[in-house]
Amino acid sequence: MIKRKKSIMFVPGNSFVTRNYLSTPFFDELLKLKESYNLDVYFAGIESNPVSRDIFDKVSSFLSNHDISLIPLVPERGFFKERFFWKIRQDFLHKSSVYRFNDINSFITHKRYRDITSNLKNLNHDYLWNTDVWPSYLGFPFPKSKKILNIFIKMMTMKLISGQNSIKKVFDKISPDIVFIGDSQTPISFTYSIYGLMHKSYVIGNVRTWDHLTKNGPVIPHLSEYWVWNNTMKDEMVKFHNVESDLINVVGSPQFDNYFNIKNLNSDSILESHGIKSDVNIILFGSNRFHRGIGEPSIAKHIAEKIKSSFYSKSNFQMVIRSHPMDQDFEKRFQSLKNYPFVKLLKTPNIDNFNPIQYKEDGYLMASLLEKSKMLICGQSTLAIDASCTNTPIINLAFEGQEDVPDLLSVSNRYFVNHYQDLLKTDGTKLVSNFQELDNQISNYIDNPNQYSEGRKKIKDQFAGDNKDLSSVRIFNRLKEILEN
Repeated sequence: MIKRKKSIMFVPGNSFVTRNYLSTPFFDELLKLKESYNLDVYFAGIESNPVSRDIFDKVSSFLSNHDISLIPLVPERGFFKERFFWKIRQDFLHKSSVYRFNDINSFITHKRYRDITSNLKNLNHDYLWNTDVWPSYLGFPFPKSKKILNIFIKMMTMKLISGQNSIKKVFDKISPDIVFIGDSQTPISFTYSIYGLMHKSYVIGNVRTWDHLTKNGPVIPHLSEYWVWNNTMKDEMVKFHNVESDLINVVGSPQFDNYFNIKNLNSDSILESHGIKSDVNIILFGSNRFHRGIGEPSIAKHIAEKIKSSFYSKSNFQMVIRSHPMDQDFEKRFQSLKNYPFVKLLKTPNIDNFNPIQYKEDGYLMASLLEKSKMLICGQSTLAIDASCTNTPIINLAFEGQEDVPDLLSVSNRYFVNHYQDLLKTDGTKLVSNFQELDNQISNYIDNPNQYSEGRKKIKDQFAGDNKDLSSVRIFNRLKEILEN
C-alpha cells in the first residue's frame, strides 16, 4: 500500500508573520522538514485582505522555486449570505469580542483606548490611528458579561458565520495534516481553524507578537496547541485566555534568530555595502510610523546638531535613521536630515510590498546594525527587544520634541500599556522625557556602554524567549514531533 503524503498548511494571515517564516532561518528548517518527511507544503495568502496580483505572483514565484504552493488567503467572498455573515463577523462579532475581552480583564491598553474615544472632539485627529478608537457601543449591553463574550466567541467558531465555501474547497482538496494559524486572534483565522478541525488536522494557534494577548482579544478556542514567544505570554494565555498550560509551547520567534546567529554574519561587510561605517560610533535611531513617532524628526535633528558640535564626544559618529516597515512618509519626514554628512537615512523595505528575499537581506542588515551600534534610540517599539538580543544600550523616547500634542495622544502615553509596562520593570532601558535627559543618556552610554546591561539581559530572557536554541530549530523539532506522533 502506498502511504499518503503528509501535508502542512501555513496560514500567516499577515505580512509580518509571513516575514517571520519566509525571511528568517526558519525557512531553511522548513525545507529540511519538507525533504525529510516528503511533505506537501502550502502557504495560504500573505495578508488578511486581498493583495495585488504583483505581490501574490512575487511570493508565489519564490515559493514555487522550492516546490511550495501559495493559495489565496481569501479566494472569493461568495454569494450574498457569505458576504453578509463575513460583514457581521468582521465588523461586529470580532470587534465586540475584542472590546468585551479587554474590558473584562481591565487591561491598561483598553483604558487608554476608551479615554481617547470619549475625548475625540478635543483631540487633533492628525495623530489618531483607526486602532486608537474603540466606541463603547461595541460593549453594549453589559460589557463585563463573560456569558455574552462566550456566546460571541462560540458564534465565530460556527460554520454558518465563519465558514466560506471557497476555503472549504481548498481543505477538501488538500486535507492538511497540520494547519499552522499565524495569528490566532483574527477573524479569518477562525475560518481556517473551523475547517482544520473538521478535517481532523492538528491545528496550531500561534500568537503573532508579544503585545497581542493583552490587546487583541480572545484566541481561537479548542485548538490542538498554542505557540507563544516567551513564558510571560504563556502565563497570559493561562490567566486571561483560559488555555491549559500543557497545550502551550514556548517556541520564541524566528525574527530574533539572526541576533543569536550573528557570528555567521560578516557585519562589517554588510554595513559597508549600505554606506554605513563600522569603525565609528553608530547611533541607531529607529523611527516609528507618523502617528506613533510624533516629533521624531525634530529629535533626530537635535541629536545631529549635538554631534556636529562634538557635544557628546570628539569621536566620529554616524547616525543611522531606520524607517518603520509601514512608514510611507519616512523620506519626506526626515528630508532635512540629509544635509548632515554623518546621517544615513535607511529605508526599510515596505511590508505592504512584501518580498521574501529582500526581507531576508534586511534581517541580516538589522542584526549587523544592532551589533555594531553604540545605542538604539526609539519610541515604544519591539525594537527594544531586538536591541536586548545584541546587548545594545536602549533609549526610549517619551516626548515629542518640538511638537505640541494632547496628553492622550502623546508618545509618553503610549507606554501605559500592559506589555511595555512589563518591559520597563526590567530596568533594561532608559525612558527620557526631554532633550536634556536625552543628551545626558547618550553621553552616559558613550562613556559607560554596560549601563543597564543586566536589565537588557532580563529583556532578552523574558521577552525574546529561551534562546539556548534558535526559535527556528525549536519549531522544526516541534513540527517533527507532531508529524511522527
